[in-house]
Amino acid sequence: MKRIPILVVMAALSLGASGAEVTWGTPAELQGGDGLLDMSGLGTLVVALNVNGGDVSVGGVEFRETAASVISLTGKGYVGFQCKNSVPATDAAYSDLLNTGRYLVSRITFSDLTPGNKYLVQIWSSDSRDFTSGRNTIFLTGEESVTLKQGETTHLGECVVGTFTADGPTQTILVSSTSGADNAVVNAIQLRRIP
Repeated sequence: MKRIPILVVMAALSLGASGAEVTWGTPAELQGGDGLLDMSGLGTLVVALNVNGGDVSVGGVEFRETAASVISLTGKGYVGFQCKNSVPATDAAYSDLLNTGRYLVSRITFSDLTPGNKYLVQIWSSDSRDFTSGRNTIFLTGEESVTLKQGETTHLGECVVGTFTADGPTQTILVSSTSGADNAVVNAIQLRRIP
């Protein structure tokens, strides 16, 4: 089988991105606990999505089971991303948030945005099952990308914050993985309007 370099794949994917460029921050290793240390509270919450999970409150943010009018994403739902041997999120709600999600994710789309408004997006990627060591999830808009380590049995994974100014009513973030398309994992997303 022929392998295509990751830069070629990412360049091809970037052709499908729409919306403004997202400026990504530095990925942060998930701290666990009650989730408060992992949560961005900047600005005003627009919506927070517990991907493939129920309604939960984590770190003062209300994550909803559905946010279809504002956030949509591809992929297949899964429950069981947290290995019993991994560093636990001690709070039951945060454990639920990190244990559920989607894999095979290739696109996240935000709708009903107000052009000219500035937004913050925060995304979690956590898969600490025994056999997932070394897996990463890549988020891409235009020429800007960020890579999150999904986790392994010794840590929960990572989250990242990005900001953008809406240039239209929708914003698309393309998603891939360095270890095969089916390994791109998203557990939770929050969208906030910032000054």
